[in-house]
Amino acid sequence: MPTMSTKPLATMTFKNLKIHAGNQEAACMARDIVKKWPDVRKGLLLTGPPGTGKTFLAAAIYQELGGAWVNVSQLIAGLRPLGKIHQARESAGRCYAAIHGNCGVIKYKYSPNGVCRYCPAVASTTLPGISDAPILYLDDLGTHKPSDWAAEIIYGILDERTAPVVATTNYNLAELTDRLGHDRITSRLCGLARVQQLTGDDWRLK
Repeated sequence: MPTMSTKPLATMTFKNLKIHAGNQEAACMARDIVKKWPDVRKGLLLTGPPGTGKTFLAAAIYQELGGAWVNVSQLIAGLRPLGKIHQARESAGRCYAAIHGNCGVIKYKYSPNGVCRYCPAVASTTLPGISDAPILYLDDLGTHKPSDWAAEIIYGILDERTAPVVATTNYNLAELTDRLGHDRITSRLCGLARVQQLTGDDWRLK
C-alpha cells in the first residue's frame, strides 16, 4: 500500500504559514526540526481543536523533508476488510506463523502461542516506506472508529520505529489514549515526538 496522496498539502508550506499566538511555539519547533535534520531524535505530536493549523504545520515539515504521509482514518478504513478476513481465519485456527511466515501488515511480532496478529491475506498489503520511513507523518490520529484491531495496527507501526514521528490529533493525551484504546500507544508516540498544543479559532469558520 503506497503512502497517501499529498496533493492537497502542496500549498501548506512555511512560506504560506500565518503565525499567531496559538501556533507560534509549535511553528518554531517545526522549523527547528527542519533546520537540525537529520540530527533529530523526536518529531512533534501536534494537539488542539480542529482548524488550528496542525495539519498545515505537519505538511510544512513534509514539504521540506519528505517522508511518509499517512491519514490514519483512511489507512484504517482501507485495511478494515482485510482485518475481517484475518479475524475469520484466526477463529478457524488457520492463521499460524509456522505455516505462513511473517504475514504482518507491519511485520508485527507473533503472540507466544504462534498465532500471528494478521492474516496472510494482508501480506500483499504491506506498508512499504511507512514503518521504516526516515520521518513518518500520522494525520488525524484518533479520529478513526476505535477497535482492538485498529489499535494493534497503530501500535505496530509505532513499535517498529526508532525514527521521528510528526502526528496531528484533535485530542489531548488523555483523550487520545482513550480513543486509541491503550496507554502503550501514546507512550510509544511520546517516545518519538514532543507534544505541543495549538490553540485559536477554527480558520475554516472565518
